[in-house]
Amino acid sequence: MLSLGYLNFTGYANWFWTYPVNVLSFYPIGATTPTATYTLSADTAVIPSGSTLGVLPYGTAAASTIDLSGSTPTLSTAVTLPVAYESAFAALSPSQWAVGNQHGVVLDGPSAATTPRFFGYGNAFSIAGAPGHVAIATAIGKVLDYDPASQTVLSTINFTSSKLALSTDGTILAAKASDIDSQYEPDRTLNIYALPAGTVTSTFPYQLNDQSPATPFLFDYSLASSGTALGQYLATYNGLYFDYTRQVTPLSGSPILWSDNPPSGVYDGTTPILLSPDGTLIAVSTGDYSSTSTTSIYKNGVLAATVNGFAVGWIDNNRVLVNTFGPLGTNVYPPYLGAVIYDATGTQLTTLTALPQLPPAGQSLPLSTTAFFPVDSNSIYSPYTYTIYSLTTGAAIWTETLPHPGTTTVPYNGASAVSGSYIVFTSGAHILVDLP
Repeated sequence: MLSLGYLNFTGYANWFWTYPVNVLSFYPIGATTPTATYTLSADTAVIPSGSTLGVLPYGTAAASTIDLSGSTPTLSTAVTLPVAYESAFAALSPSQWAVGNQHGVVLDGPSAATTPRFFGYGNAFSIAGAPGHVAIATAIGKVLDYDPASQTVLSTINFTSSKLALSTDGTILAAKASDIDSQYEPDRTLNIYALPAGTVTSTFPYQLNDQSPATPFLFDYSLASSGTALGQYLATYNGLYFDYTRQVTPLSGSPILWSDNPPSGVYDGTTPILLSPDGTLIAVSTGDYSSTSTTSIYKNGVLAATVNGFAVGWIDNNRVLVNTFGPLGTNVYPPYLGAVIYDATGTQLTTLTALPQLPPAGQSLPLSTTAFFPVDSNSIYSPYTYTIYSLTTGAAIWTETLPHPGTTTVPYNGASAVSGSYIVFTSGAHILVDLP
């Protein structure tokens, strides 16, 4: 007698199968001995669709099928896919099937062997804006250069990115290879493109490496909005944790204009390199935000001032916004006391107790976005709260009323940017353009 005390007991036509742990066994009706048995990697999903089963290894960018239409179940050779984390499968036959992943991508599976064919763009991983331009990084591996005024796509770049940055004139685009799928997409390349042609002008190839021998890889980056300076934030695994190097160079990658190595084992990679619009000023903080946080301001690579607080961004070429905090006490996060605006020499200009913490507590900066975007000389827009704030009072002066996902630590669920007079943001499966 065959015991049916298994998880994943399923059947189709003359076949039924069991899938306890990672062994997939097929039986013809009435049999007690399997006709075919396959050992699969841990957490592989087996999804039936008619006479075809989709076999989707967890995370891995690959899929195979099992054909149940013949006299013996037949497992196909795995097809390498251009996207990872497949979670859905549907088929008309073993030669006509599609997969979907957790980022909204739908792919014609067999086409992956030649020219991948997608249905839609999937999620927007990142949005960067400049007057007349919006760059959108999509989950299918295409970056769109979009004009929000005419609502047209100006050009398309084939690259899967989780963080974009645009120069103010819209001619320079920086794109970091997506790290959203972690080790399943290990590319960490940073590319600099010339728009609208989409040609690569500089490239910095990196690969995720948390093994020995350790090699540095790109953790985060920043681009001066003038397009004249590039900050790279590199991580090297030492066997226990990551050591970090922060450096600023021209777009070509050399010479190094400024760099530092925060203390090993203390720094956890949550403080980015903040570049002024013209690229001549750098603001960097050390350690997580706390009552003892300090920010160093450098002018042309030379230390100009050190101020109290945790820097979150440059307003213009002379003003930097810094958050301040009280002692942790019994709080989960250090209590936010308000923001302070300093000039490039470290002189305090304004205190904004009404301005909320940007980004909100518990959300670190190096995601696919930044803490705020300048709107004009007296206001900033937060992509975390979808709100424009006054730099005179700190009060909200406009908030997005169209449907949006709200604040989130998942970049592709809440990408947003400023493009001239427009606010561009994700809203469910759409990207909306609003005029405040």
